[in-house]
Amino acid sequence: MRPELPARLRSVASLFPAGVPAVADVGAGHGMLCASLAWRGFACVIATELSAGPLRELSTNLQAWGVSERAEVVA
Repeated sequence: MRPELPARLRSVASLFPAGVPAVADVGAGHGMLCASLAWRGFACVIATELSAGPLRELSTNLQAWGVSERAEVVA
């Protein structure tokens, strides 16, 4: 199931040009932006999060949304 991005995250996602080899979501939180970028076809998506709670949620969400293979989580 793909969650619908809030308007602010849609605006941010639109700033990433197609064809770049890698993108990063710094302070990824729940991972919605990261997942959206993976669904758009970016080959390498790096998600960073420092806080333990959001880091667990990020990893869980990326797995549930089926993008954990294309998204690298960095703590």
